Amino acid sequence: MLTMMVAVSALRSNAVGTDSPMYARLLRNPDTCRKYGFEIGYCLMNRVMHWSGAADTVMFVVESLLLYSAIGLFIYRYIEERWWGFSCLMLFGTRTFFMAMNIARQYIAVALCMFAFMLYARKRWKLALGLVAFAMTFHITSIVLLLIPAAAWWQGHAKRFEAEATAVVAMAFVIQFVDYGGIISWVAGFIPKYRHYQYDSLMGDTGTSVVWVLYTLAVSVVFIIYIWRRRKPVGSGLGTGMTRANDEERRLLSGALVYVVMTDVFAGVDTLNRMSIFFTMFFIWLLTAVLATLGKRMQIAMELLILAASFLICYRQIYIRGNFGVLPYKMFFE
Repeated sequence: MLTMMVAVSALRSNAVGTDSPMYARLLRNPDTCRKYGFEIGYCLMNRVMHWSGAADTVMFVVESLLLYSAIGLFIYRYIEERWWGFSCLMLFGTRTFFMAMNIARQYIAVALCMFAFMLYARKRWKLALGLVAFAMTFHITSIVLLLIPAAAWWQGHAKRFEAEATAVVAMAFVIQFVDYGGIISWVAGFIPKYRHYQYDSLMGDTGTSVVWVLYTLAVSVVFIIYIWRRRKPVGSGLGTGMTRANDEERRLLSGALVYVVMTDVFAGVDTLNRMSIFFTMFFIWLLTAVLATLGKRMQIAMELLILAASFLICYRQIYIRGNFGVLPYKMFFE
């Protein structure tokens, strides 16, 4: 399934995705890249492609190979084989597959950050930090990955982590109802690099829509259920490993926590909500971890319910609202 995603994503036309025509223009005029505030790593890659005469499809190929290699390795290492198919389908359910065809530059950074996390998990901290720094040369928001070790430290030292984390998630859920998109747009007007966001429709208030309130409520509840159920002793009918977190689980749970908090807090400001995409795979891991605690029949029922609900949201965004500009789809040779 991931191979199919690579092919479809890599061979797309530069007319697929809202930002893709911009990448094509920058490739034709590489001198304007830094002028418009793009990060140096992306600008260097863009200049090399321009000098070599490569088409913009090369960037899409690089992004697709990097991204789905990182996702495949993440799934292989951290998710039980029973849930591999579910995890791949959730790439559609979480709109990852479609967003990646829109904001390719950021997803190159996402892939690099996922590799950095896997190095961090193996205690190769210097290499991990170096890779995050490299990812920042493609998209500055890659720095948010450093929230994972901070959250992991909090888990390891908090005496009542479950209660504290529940309070944080609850506060994050409530914050989405504060209309601060206008405030952020006003502040952006004073920063030259982000001034173009001042009147950006992506700064609009989408968090109070019924769909997004339900989505943020769902992701919050999933997280809260997991952290409380895992405290029960092994043998209580909740599956194995439902005791205090080991190091690997703590790191993965930290990524899931950041995803939930960012999704809740930034639900009304899509431009900032894009930072949560660095942690989408951690939330997919969390879903599989919760499902694994259920009985077999309940697992199947909840799996189908999650897929159905997420696919409905995806259908609404992609097919009805036309978000991300990925439809109609065309290949680069058409």
